[in-house]
Order: sequence, then C-alpha cells, then structure tokens
Amino acid sequence: MRWLKFTAAGKTSWGIVEGDNVIAVNGDPFGEWQRGTQSHALKDVKIELPLIPRTFYCVGLNYVKHLKEAADKRGEVHEITRRTENG
Repeated sequence: MRWLKFTAAGKTSWGIVEGDNVIAVNGDPFGEWQRGTQSHALKDVKIELPLIPRTFYCVGLNYVKHLKEAADKRGEVHEITRRTENG
C-alpha cells in the first residue's frame, strides 16, 4: 500500500495510490482511517509533502563558528575557508 498527501479540487487530504489513481482516505496513516469514495487520476493531483518536520535547521552569520565548535566537540580539526563576494 502506497500512501500520499495530495491536493485536488482545492482540498488537501491523504490518499492511497492504486495504479494510476488516488483513492481519498478519511483519516490518516498514523491513526484510524477509512477508504473514501472519491477517486482522482494521479496525473491530476498535486502531491504534497507528507509531513511537516518537527525541527528546522537554519544557517546564519555565525555558521563558521558553529562548524568549528562542532569539529572541536568531535576532536577533529577542519580547515574552513571563507568565501567573499569576490570569489
């Protein structure tokens, strides 16, 4: 069974892929669910990201400092070079 999150006709929901079709599901793959009655052609749906990550990673102006700190914690020595706008 292959699950996907999709949008069709302005509505986002979970579905099961069967051949070239997506069968809408009432519920989600993480809990209780029932097979719905709506079916969409796979080519006509927009496939969405299945999950929103719990953690987001960002890089800021102190990125080089964090790289050096992480290398120090692992007991590694890294040669980190900075690139400037000119190359």
